[in-house]
Amino acid sequence: MIKINCKYCGKEFGTYPSRIKKENKKYCSRNCADVVQKKRIITTCEYCKRIFEVVPWKIKKGGGRYCSSKCVGLSQRKRTIKICKVCGKEFEIRNKYIKLGKGKYCSSKCVGTWISKNYKRENSWNWKGGLKENRKRMYNKLKKDLKYLINRRMTYLMNYSLKKGAKNDRTWVSLAFYNYKQLKRRLKSTMPIGYTWKNFIKGELEIDHFNWD
Repeated sequence: MIKINCKYCGKEFGTYPSRIKKENKKYCSRNCADVVQKKRIITTCEYCKRIFEVVPWKIKKGGGRYCSSKCVGLSQRKRTIKICKVCGKEFEIRNKYIKLGKGKYCSSKCVGTWISKNYKRENSWNWKGGLKENRKRMYNKLKKDLKYLINRRMTYLMNYSLKKGAKNDRTWVSLAFYNYKQLKRRLKSTMPIGYTWKNFIKGELEIDHFNWD
């Protein structure tokens, strides 16, 4: 047993070295310990700025910075107010996301709006130069080809009419009771008065506009 002085009243008392290390024995009695514990220091919460009281030992250990556990949790979120680059709306975002290069837009809708405006054609990461001249000529030629247009529109109508997956990569000819020549002959015989194939090619006349009666 060794003798030490009480941290509060200064009275000398005896204790074991193990109790000093394990129990942090500093006071001669419970009364002295209670008096010290009842002492409060007035401080201000670092988050909500509210004035509150805290015991001294918490401050020595690095605590006593916040008035409640709620303020502790809110302070750890570490949010920053930013302004959306698209709509100009203010929003909060965590600092860790800002370090990752985020925090420029308030929602996924604004992200999509910005991408649709800025990632077009040559500004897109997947831009490959667009249609080449020979492909452009071929595409323009196909737009005026009657067989190509009829096949494309029949394929669309079959896909639209059947349930998803029912077509199963089959051609419209294998699903219908006629081929291209028979369909063309039928369409010509039922074409409305005053219309020609030129109107069909221009898109002024659709297959469902023909008189099938």
